[in-house]
Amino acid sequence: MGKRKITKLNQLKFKPFNKYGSPIKGWSWHKISFNKKTNFGTYVSKLKPGTKTLEHTHSGYEEFLILKGEIIDSDGKVFKKGDFITYSPNSRHSSYTKKGCLILTFMRGHNKTLKKINMIGILGGMGTQAGLDFCNKLAIQYRGKIDQDYPLFFLYNKSNIPGRPESIGKTTGALSNRFRNISSKKKYQKVLKSLIDGCKKLEKAKCKFIVIPCNTAHFWFQDLQKKIKIPIINMPKEVFNHTKKKCKENSKIGLLATEGTLKTKVYDKIFDKRYKLFIPNDKLQKQNVNKAIKDVKMGNVKRASRIIQPAINYLVKNKCKKIILGCTELPIAIFAFKSISTVKTSKIFLDPNLILANAAVKRYKS
Repeated sequence: MGKRKITKLNQLKFKPFNKYGSPIKGWSWHKISFNKKTNFGTYVSKLKPGTKTLEHTHSGYEEFLILKGEIIDSDGKVFKKGDFITYSPNSRHSSYTKKGCLILTFMRGHNKTLKKINMIGILGGMGTQAGLDFCNKLAIQYRGKIDQDYPLFFLYNKSNIPGRPESIGKTTGALSNRFRNISSKKKYQKVLKSLIDGCKKLEKAKCKFIVIPCNTAHFWFQDLQKKIKIPIINMPKEVFNHTKKKCKENSKIGLLATEGTLKTKVYDKIFDKRYKLFIPNDKLQKQNVNKAIKDVKMGNVKRASRIIQPAINYLVKNKCKKIILGCTELPIAIFAFKSISTVKTSKIFLDPNLILANAAVKRYKS
C-alpha cells in the first residue's frame, strides 16, 4: 500500500493559484494528484470572499464538489455546499464568490482562458445626432490603418429617454431641491430609471466603462453611478480638467447650454470655485441658443449655425476667454462644415464631446 495517499481536509497546505501563469488574487490551491502538462488530476481550491475566476473554455470534462461556502457562475446560478457540478468539453464559464468557498476539483483536460474584451459603452439618443457626433470624434481620435485597429464600442441609441430639460421642474434648480415636490420627484425618477436601464444594457454587453454624450443628463450622474457597477466618465468634470490646462484661475468662461443644464448648475457646481461662468441673457438664450439646439435636432444644421452666432458674439464681447459648448448639439451647429482639425485647434471653443472622446480613448488604452 506504499502508493496510497491520504489527504486530510484540515491539514491542507495552500499556495497561490498559478495554473494560468500569474497568481490570481484571493485564490489558492492544494494539489492532490495534478499533472500540469496534461491538466489531469485533482486539487482543492480556496477562494476568499470577492474572488473572481478567469473566463475560460474546457477541452475536456471539469467537475467540482463544493465543500464549504458558495460560488456564483457567470449565468447567475448559485452553487452551495454539497453541490457537484459537471462541465462538458467545449463549455465556457467564469465564477465569482461573495462569501468565499472551498472546492474539490477534478480536471480532465486543459482550460483555455479567454482574452478580456475592452469595450466602450456609449449611452446615446440624447440627441441621436450628438451621439453619432461623439462616435465620429472617438474614431478620429483613435484612428487606425485597418478596421481592426479602431476601438471597440457599443452605441445604445436610447432615444426614448424622457426629455431631460422638460423633466426638470421649477424646484429642481439645485441638486438638493430635486425632491421638494411630488411632480419634480416623479419626473426625476422617470429619467433616472430610463438612464439606469440603458446603462444596465451596456453593462450586460460587457462594456468596461460608459460615456454619456449629453450634458444635461449629468444632473442624474450621482444617483446613476450608484446603480451601475462599471465606471461612468463624468463629462463636465472632464471639461473642467481640460479647462484647467487652458485657462488661468478666475478667468471668465462662457457657457452655451440648454436651460435645463443652466438651471441645475451642472457646470456651476464644478467650475464655481475656480472660474467665473458667464451665460447669455434671457433673450439670446430663448431666441438663439434654444432655437439652434432645436434646429440641430430637426436636421436644420445650416440655420442652427447662423442662429447661434449672436449668442457667441455676446460672450466674446463680454471678454470670455473660452466658450463651453455645453449642449452636444452645439458643436454640430458650429463645426458641421469644418474639419476635425478646426475643432481641435479652436482658440475659443471647448467641445465637451471631443473632450469626452479624448478621455474615453485614454481610459480605453489603459
